[in-house]
Amino acid sequence: MKNHRSNAFILGAIVVLILIGLLLVESQTKFMSRLYDDIVMDSKVIYLSCSELPSVDEVTSVVEQHKDIIAQIERVDPGHVGVYVNSFSCPETAYIVIDYASHADRLKIEQIINSETFFGIPYELLNR
Repeated sequence: MKNHRSNAFILGAIVVLILIGLLLVESQTKFMSRLYDDIVMDSKVIYLSCSELPSVDEVTSVVEQHKDIIAQIERVDPGHVGVYVNSFSCPETAYIVIDYASHADRLKIEQIINSETFFGIPYELLNR
């Protein structure tokens, strides 16, 4: 009987340690959050702190310099694709948000951008 309790305790401790390890890994990498965003929500969300984001002026400048590509992205599905600068969460810094209506739109947008950043600026892809 004692041996059975010891084994159950050890197994429980191992499970708890594994869960703590997974929580630590998730807090650092956002692996599960990214997986959920990508597979379930069909979105690409950035997980950067305000201090890791570029200034509003820098983001606005890049958007202005690449109006032609922004227009090309918006033409993927007119009226259903939008591109805007988000500085709401972090007032002095910003990133680009691109929203779209379907997975097909997302694939076309990703093909146009063809990079993890939009000319050095972080961006989110949000399926609305």
